[in-house]
Amino acid sequence: MARYERGYERGERLAELLRRILADELVRIGDENLEFVTITGVKTDRDLNFATVYFSTLKLDPGEEADVAEALSGYRRRFGDAVRSESRLRRVPRLSFQPDPAMHAGARVESVLRGMGEGGASGQPPEEVAAPMPADGSIKRDHPQDGFVVVDKEAGCTSHDVVVRVRELLGIRRVGHSGTLDPAATGVLVLGVGKATRLLRFVTALGKEYEAVVVFGAQTTTGDASGDTCGQWDMSALSFEEVSKASEDFVGQISQVPPMVSAVKVEGRRLHELAREGRTVERKERRVTVHKLEMLDFQEGDRPQARIRVACSSGTYIRTLAEDLGRSLGGGAHLLSLRRTAVGSFSVQEGCSLDSLEVLPPAEGLRDYLSLNVSEETARKVSHGRHLPVELVPDRSGGPFAVLNGDGELLAVYERSGGRLKPAVVVVSYD
Repeated sequence: MARYERGYERGERLAELLRRILADELVRIGDENLEFVTITGVKTDRDLNFATVYFSTLKLDPGEEADVAEALSGYRRRFGDAVRSESRLRRVPRLSFQPDPAMHAGARVESVLRGMGEGGASGQPPEEVAAPMPADGSIKRDHPQDGFVVVDKEAGCTSHDVVVRVRELLGIRRVGHSGTLDPAATGVLVLGVGKATRLLRFVTALGKEYEAVVVFGAQTTTGDASGDTCGQWDMSALSFEEVSKASEDFVGQISQVPPMVSAVKVEGRRLHELAREGRTVERKERRVTVHKLEMLDFQEGDRPQARIRVACSSGTYIRTLAEDLGRSLGGGAHLLSLRRTAVGSFSVQEGCSLDSLEVLPPAEGLRDYLSLNVSEETARKVSHGRHLPVELVPDRSGGPFAVLNGDGELLAVYERSGGRLKPAVVVVSYD
């Protein structure tokens, strides 16, 4: 029985790994025939030699699913190469593609929610549900297809799950996010839609703000409440003043070691994938900047708790900050909760739910950067990727720069290159 259970767990892990890799690779393929196709689940056989890949066909009739399965099969070798590259599996299961019966008509969105948020982790196709598609137009096909969506993510789903649901709701495959939020975390998640996915790196680079609750006296395997306790200390005598004083040492430039549950890649594997396999690898320290770390509240007790507010650079791990803070006080700590309250100027107050998506124009996604308004003549040059004179920007401005036309439409993003400005991303092409 134990051997069977171990084999079952391996199958679950492999199925979830395959689902994520294949879903990401499908986005990269860019086949117009697969524009409204989404990978919903994977099921492996007992010996892990074969894998059935389930897909949904948004906006396609059930009669066209055979054509989609054939089109996906045509990329079987590419999918296999992606799995080898991302997972380093010695043997990739033989892939077959089947429509997911739970993804037809009215069950489509709700089954994504349940399958990806809960059942998707088991690698099984989502169960069919009877919830109808909203009839009030919440699937907004009349939205602009290029822009940004600011979501207030709920706890219990991954950032990738949110991307999948937004693809379904907006009826567009090109959707990505600007920075991972852990499943248990809530708050601001900025998504790029259509051509705006090419601009996500500029949003990712923006500073972040968080509110978190830190528990002192216990350290966990994951650095948050989802992990097992791996260390305990008596820190019941801690006071507000002590924690506040220790926090001052973590303001400014600090070094952090990425946690094993992060999405950082080491030798081609994401750390959280290695962690699920029970492996721990050496990670390099990274320099990050904490602009502000302030105490909002403190509760004494056997396991004291501090509610903190953190403003930091992109790439800062709050769970690592909590652990290091606990260590500096002679013990250990972990996160009880985490909420991202802002990404740059995008605040949680702007965040919408998945029931009421609003697509902002591409220029809004670059609102934290200096903008340059250009004439119609220059706009045409910009649309063709021509270099611009550096005199257009203030001397001390390092960029990047959002280049807009007279109507405020985003044309491109430019960066300094020596004595001139060159395009980093061109969004609009003029005839």
